[in-house]
Amino acid sequence: MCQNIESVTMGDNVKIIEAEAFFKCINLEVICLSKSLQHIGERAFCGCEELQVFILPPSVKTIERWIN
Repeated sequence: MCQNIESVTMGDNVKIIEAEAFFKCINLEVICLSKSLQHIGERAFCGCEELQVFILPPSVKTIERWIN
């Protein structure tokens, strides 16, 4: 759980977001995903209640189960 993170900008070399990577980051509002992102693990953003900006790049091929 990461309570103090409000925004994340990923480098363009990130291809995978692991399962529960941002689980319950309750103050996360904005995430700028990598342009080469291919996979989002299970519940990677579950519990991110304040998330307002989330744009999937066209490179994403798989998204595992999003919520419980």
